Amino acid sequence: MASTTQPTVDPKMVSETAKQEGGTTAGSASAQLQSQMTKERNAQQVDEQLQSKMEHGAVPTQEEAKLAESREHRATGREPEPGSLASQAQSAADKHANMHDVADKVESKLHSDPSSITPGEASTLESREHRATGHRPEKDSLSAEAKRTVAHNETQAQREAQLQDAINVVAPKVANDPKHVTEEDANLLHSAERRAHGTVEKGGITAQAQHLAAENKGATK
Repeated sequence: MASTTQPTVDPKMVSETAKQEGGTTAGSASAQLQSQMTKERNAQQVDEQLQSKMEHGAVPTQEEAKLAESREHRATGREPEPGSLASQAQSAADKHANMHDVADKVESKLHSDPSSITPGEASTLESREHRATGHRPEKDSLSAEAKRTVAHNETQAQREAQLQDAINVVAPKVANDPKHVTEEDANLLHSAERRAHGTVEKGGITAQAQHLAAENKGATK
């Protein structure tokens, strides 16, 4: 993972241009080169700090990611490209922020009112933990604890009702807006159907949602 802000100006270029101009003055070519070199150095400095942090398994903060994007924009004159260090940092920061938005609510419920945790919250948290970490949540993760709590709370009647609720949410999208069926929609149905029936019907609404979600995810890559 290397810095994507590559230098286009070096001190020798600035010095030689200044000599040709007889000195550096405001607005001169050498002054503009000096300004560009400073912007590139500032961007590289932030990139190096981010790179070191990410290589050691730490997640950039939203502020760090935005600073990297800003410095890269100033240095290159364009928005960071997909795959750049700044873009990777922003993606990682966004995924962890999205995970923590749900995690904070679920954790609060676990401590204050475990019976109020819904299957949808547990499923969403599991999905966002997966996205943020890049692997399935561990058995001692918060989402795993939330799922165990939900299972403890439920009766079969509740499971059937919750499956119907999930169908009512996702089925209209499958029928009328298939391009916007998400992985979270499919996970919600899959989780609800497995709890209610112990399996997922082949060719049923859950299978359809999973197929559409996979197609939509692939189309965004």
